[in-house]
Amino acid sequence: MVRTILVGLLLLGLLATPLAAVAQESPTSTPTAENTPGPADGERPGEAQVFGDPAVYIESWSYTDGVFRIVFNSSAYRPSLTLTAPVEHSKRGATRGAVVSRELLRGSTVVEIASPTGEVSITTSTSIRAGVYTKLDADQGGAIVAGPWDGADVRDAGIGGALGVALAVVLGALSVVSGDSNEGERIA
Repeated sequence: MVRTILVGLLLLGLLATPLAAVAQESPTSTPTAENTPGPADGERPGEAQVFGDPAVYIESWSYTDGVFRIVFNSSAYRPSLTLTAPVEHSKRGATRGAVVSRELLRGSTVVEIASPTGEVSITTSTSIRAGVYTKLDADQGGAIVAGPWDGADVRDAGIGGALGVALAVVLGALSVVSGDSNEGERIA
């Protein structure tokens, strides 16, 4: 009976500490807003803005079998949309690339481009005048573990680690108490 009570108290003690930390969680980083011209954030139809062109947004994109498929949404006519993808690097430092140009009408436009490297640069006639371009990288954020990290992620990892250790200790204690442990007894 005493062992059962001790195991119960041990279990409560091990679980109370991480749960208290979760209950007291507070934001550890402040999100920063990027000031870009164009519609308000709630009105943006897409995933990302094409830099230098407030009228063009990337609604969605996917990268499968070496091909980017990008859906653009434009609130204005743009005479040119150019996608450039590196295809091959030479030994002397030069890179050969594929180029696709399209007209952007108002609404959605789908553009596909082959890119074995998983990168594509995007420009419009307006972004070129602004002197900027947008780059999509299929490797960024595609992994199970990918940054950028902030304090909340570090805190959550610590809580997860503490819960894992607590579970291992509780399972070890329960196996000893129930007699299922294969470890030899300690003679002190």
